[in-house]
Amino acid sequence: MEGVFTGTDKRITIGILVARSKKKFTKEAENRAKVSKSNGYNIILTDEQNLYSDLIEYIESNRLDSSNNINLKNIELQLVEIRQEIQQLREELAAERLKSENRQ
Repeated sequence: MEGVFTGTDKRITIGILVARSKKKFTKEAENRAKVSKSNGYNIILTDEQNLYSDLIEYIESNRLDSSNNINLKNIELQLVEIRQEIQQLREELAAERLKSENRQ
């Protein structure tokens, strides 16, 4: 997981892993997140429904670098884009599954 953070400042970077449900993370993913946290990285394990609220809660409860000027409005806009991308991917996956079923 730390490889994803290469070239970033871990004091002000937040890694967000999103699953269909918070209960769907594998033990390996949870353990990797714990290791990353113990190495000083900011990690959030969440699901699509709680993505925005978990991120805001994390920012409010974990003081990042003092020079960090997070603009919550920009984060909100980026999260809307991420949600739209997730929905599009779900729709594409459903269409591919339907095609596959029709071929059989």
